Amino acid sequence: FFQAEDGIRDTSVTGVQTCALPISAHHTPAQTDALHASVQAMREAGPGTDAFIKHDLRFHATLAGATGNPLHGVLVGALHALTARSIRGGLPHYADPAHFGALVDLHAALAYAVAAGDPVAATGLMREHFALAELAVSLVPEWPAG
Repeated sequence: FFQAEDGIRDTSVTGVQTCALPISAHHTPAQTDALHASVQAMREAGPGTDAFIKHDLRFHATLAGATGNPLHGVLVGALHALTARSIRGGLPHYADPAHFGALVDLHAALAYAVAAGDPVAATGLMREHFALAELAVSLVPEWPAG
């Protein structure tokens, strides 16, 4: 989910990763380790930090790679800057420790679902994640330029 400068919302990554998760059986042990490492790094970085954004982006890039479809990685990479902007815009919602913990826990659950090869759980968690992201971004009163 993205909020563009012109106010148009783009859910292309939502569709990419939601559709991609049923084929998450293509993940490698290295990708599973990278997903878990990203979650731990997100937790340690704390809310609202550049480090959190970096690790969140890495998580989603790894998730795209774990689908086994190179097109998903290309799309996530192409939308990198826009995704970073959307994450940054929604972060004030996660300043509350409970909300931040829930966000990181959702990423952790998604990493475990992918590691377990459970496409139903992974798909449901990805949908939940993007619904929460849409809510957080919708609460942004005004988008800064750039």
